Amino acid sequence: MPTIKDIAKLAGVSHGTVSNVMNKKGIVSIKKIKQVEDAARALGYQRSAQASQLRQGHNRFVGVIIPDLKETVYVDLFTSLDHYLRKFDYDVSVYFTRNMPHAEETALEQVRSLNPDHVVVVSSLIKNDGVYDEKNRFIFVDRFVAKMPKNALFVSFDFEKAGFEIGEKVIADGHKNIALFCGIQEFSDEKRFQIGLEKALEKSPCTLQAFRGDYTLAFSVAFDLLSMNALDAIVTPNAERVEHLQSAIGFMPNRVLPAVYSITSTDILPVDNIINYELNYKMLGRKIGQYILKSNEKGRVEKNYFQLPHDGFRFRFPRIQVVIVTLFAANRHQRRVDRIGLRRIVSYC
Repeated sequence: MPTIKDIAKLAGVSHGTVSNVMNKKGIVSIKKIKQVEDAARALGYQRSAQASQLRQGHNRFVGVIIPDLKETVYVDLFTSLDHYLRKFDYDVSVYFTRNMPHAEETALEQVRSLNPDHVVVVSSLIKNDGVYDEKNRFIFVDRFVAKMPKNALFVSFDFEKAGFEIGEKVIADGHKNIALFCGIQEFSDEKRFQIGLEKALEKSPCTLQAFRGDYTLAFSVAFDLLSMNALDAIVTPNAERVEHLQSAIGFMPNRVLPAVYSITSTDILPVDNIINYELNYKMLGRKIGQYILKSNEKGRVEKNYFQLPHDGFRFRFPRIQVVIVTLFAANRHQRRVDRIGLRRIVSYC
């Protein structure tokens, strides 16, 4: 019976590489997998089920391409997907683009070299001009890319609905002069969000001004926005832009940050004057992981789109008023104050 040492010597690779191939651990390039497979076959080694899968071109590796680690929604997506798939011996790696197409293409080439099972991407492209092909299985998140491969999956939330519900909340809170602080309008998530917000405000007396800027200009745009004295509310589909606003206001000692309405991921506790509209990106990461496993079990899943529900304004509680009530007790002979004392009754208004 040939040993790992024998296979490694014939394949021209390290013992660790052979071990990774045989035990479905680590990330091994398809070239080295084939070398190990060929050497094992030549030596009469009994291939495992995993090795057989690798010979057919399947590798338990998923590449995730996102704009930046500063975007907490996509950090939640990645960590949730990674946590879920690692239970099934998958390796998940993340790559960053800063929303630059050339960086996205570079990241994609790196992922392709590792023969991925799936590629999950938040794309900076508006249209696919051959960058994404039918040879790999792609999952596009949030941003719809024209001419996506036919076998690709698109997953997202309803950004138009999110914009509309935030707009309704802004009106209900009594704001009149509103700023939209956003990024590139060509991205489908940004575009749908603005459409929803405008629909909510169109029959109200509110005014809406849009302030746009990519990641490199966001801090500068925040300064310009906050110089507008008439604004009483700011709406943004990006939680990282809230941080730019908070940083910019720190350089304006005579200004107070207006009410800010922002899309965020879940489990973010309320902050004064920051009203969060939550989308569960942790659940989205898990759903993507489930889809990947199911597609591998069945060969192909007849579905190229799904959308998750919203948590919305989960932490917006009504104001709490504490009412002190004195309780009395009486008997046949006399009225007296019972030793029960005072009880606090909490009522919501």
